[in-house]
Amino acid sequence: MATIKMATKEQERKALEQIKQIIAGLGKCSYIGMAMEGMIEDAEENIENDFALSMKDRYEGEKKKVDLLADDLEAADKEIKRLKDQLACTNRNFDDLQDNHNRLMKEFDQMRIEKFEAENRAGCAESKIVELKDEIIRLKAKCFDLMEKQA
Repeated sequence: MATIKMATKEQERKALEQIKQIIAGLGKCSYIGMAMEGMIEDAEENIENDFALSMKDRYEGEKKKVDLLADDLEAADKEIKRLKDQLACTNRNFDDLQDNHNRLMKEFDQMRIEKFEAENRAGCAESKIVELKDEIIRLKAKCFDLMEKQA
């Protein structure tokens, strides 16, 4: 069975101090200095608090979040496209209904005019009928008077 060797916190602190000195010797603008940015602080926190923080784990965790957000964004984009298509269809239907409404309103106005004209003609016809009935009664009376005179 293999033995797992564990370093003490003191050994880790000493090693970290050596690493800090190496990085300081290279300068903050060195490739290694830039790559180690934030890692030294994580290492110090890990030693003091018995943590296991790492920049790689943080990166991978954030990458998963970004991937999930990208999936959500793609789904939202598809939903927006679907809703835009639905809105366009609804707008076309509304326009068709508006055109139909306008046509029906014109027909209604025309029918109202025709009804008014028909009512006027009917009123005139009624007056003419009353006149003609009165004329018939007068003619019948004249006819009766003439028949009385001859008899």
